[in-house]
Amino acid sequence: MKIFRYFLTFLALTLLLAKFAAAEEPSVFDDYAEDDGSVSFPLPKSLQKNLNKDIRKKPVAKTEEEIERSLGKRITPPPSSSLTPKARAQSLFLSFYNVPKRVYVGEIFPVSLKSIAVFSDLKSLNFSLVGGRDYKLLNPEALFEKIDENEYKITLYFKLTSPSAKIPSIKVTAVDNGGYSESSVISVKNLKVVPIRKSKDFCGVLADSLKVLRYKTTRFDENSYMFVMKIEAKRANVEDFHLEWVLRDKIESKEGDFLDSKFIYLAFIPETTQRFNFKYFNLKEGRFESFSYPVKLEKEELSTQIELNPKASKFDIYKNIFLSVIAFIFLLLFFFKIKKSKFAAIVYLMISLAIFAYVIKDELPFSDVTLKKGAKVKILPTTNSTIFYTADKKIRVKVLNRVGHYYKVVLPNEEIGWVRDEDLE
Repeated sequence: MKIFRYFLTFLALTLLLAKFAAAEEPSVFDDYAEDDGSVSFPLPKSLQKNLNKDIRKKPVAKTEEEIERSLGKRITPPPSSSLTPKARAQSLFLSFYNVPKRVYVGEIFPVSLKSIAVFSDLKSLNFSLVGGRDYKLLNPEALFEKIDENEYKITLYFKLTSPSAKIPSIKVTAVDNGGYSESSVISVKNLKVVPIRKSKDFCGVLADSLKVLRYKTTRFDENSYMFVMKIEAKRANVEDFHLEWVLRDKIESKEGDFLDSKFIYLAFIPETTQRFNFKYFNLKEGRFESFSYPVKLEKEELSTQIELNPKASKFDIYKNIFLSVIAFIFLLLFFFKIKKSKFAAIVYLMISLAIFAYVIKDELPFSDVTLKKGAKVKILPTTNSTIFYTADKKIRVKVLNRVGHYYKVVLPNEEIGWVRDEDLE
């Protein structure tokens, strides 16, 4: 019983001492225990002082609302459109498939380009030129032609005008229906430009072929002749046709384009000239080809004149054919109605004869008309044609043909030219 009493007394003293010690000795876990139950490792007391000092110096991070309150404005996040979109893979590829390595100054040559445009909904495919010097693009309206799925081609024709000329780079731009566009640039490299050796007889034309179809010589005035040639040329710079030794020359009319053309060349030469000589450069043969024609005044035949000048327009031809058919129909009606109704038959006959008379007068050569005083007679029925005669008084002329507003007439001195309808009485 005494032992039990001593044990209880010892236990009470032990608990009292433990409580006292707990009040005097702080636990090393008190400062670092988290509210969520996690436990941090204790730090030495030598570091606790510096750590508490740093924590007191650094401000606690503010919330978004506190920042807005301190700045006096609301924080707006950047719009999504300002974010850089993911780059799109290249969809446009260019390559040459027909480019010469050597060209002459003045030569017309092709540059063929192939484009691969990998677009599911391609809207347009266009080209533009970048840089370059001393060049001329002859077909600026050229368009891409589709040759296969996502594959297109285009051929551009250039002419270089000097040995230092440089062909421009070609920029191609593809646009789809969604508004997305992509461009690519390709350049012709290592193109050699060769000048042509000039001479007195060189006309300045470089062509695959050139043929003189007809020529003639007429007197222009008391000291000079007019030499006329009708020429056919293929892939030729016909606009550069010029001879240094003639008094004056020009291209009077031109049909077709630079790939296939026909034109009339006029040259005014001294009357002492015996032969008309010129040459051009044949691109296929790589050499000069010469022409030489006698300069001889001959009595002009009407058939020769008609061949050298433009023929009646297709409209006039079709018009007269149509009128002739109508006249023939009225003539048939005359025969069908002659027994049934003489009055109707006579009406049909009169209409038929009137139409036939108009057609015959329109087509009949050598009808006489009067040329007004001051009327200008031209070589060809064009606005810019050369005027070789001006009437100083009213004169009678014969009409050979008509093209549009121009009449082909024979003057009293047997020269042939063209006058406007307003210059005739």
